[in-house]
Amino acid sequence: MFEILLTLRDEAGDADAILSRMGSLGTKTPPIASFYRSLKRASDDSLLDVLDPMGEGAPGRPRQRYAITRAGRHALRAEAVRLRRLSELALSPKRPESGQ
Repeated sequence: MFEILLTLRDEAGDADAILSRMGSLGTKTPPIASFYRSLKRASDDSLLDVLDPMGEGAPGRPRQRYAITRAGRHALRAEAVRLRRLSELALSPKRPESGQ
């Protein structure tokens, strides 16, 4: 989900654009069914807006475009902060003390 939100941070896009941007980020391309489930879940959770259809997509279905919402931007930032903290722990020379 993080990668999808990240690809839409600066510009809306359709599924093909999102997958292409994910490739440019160096992330693994998810299985297509999982990818579309993630788009649906993000939309259902109000992290993405589905914009007006553009052109023809799958046979008989319009091509959907997606844009990140304010809630999506908040979720993206929160996950980025969480990942930064974990990265700092992983890269630090000393392991944190246990809770004593």
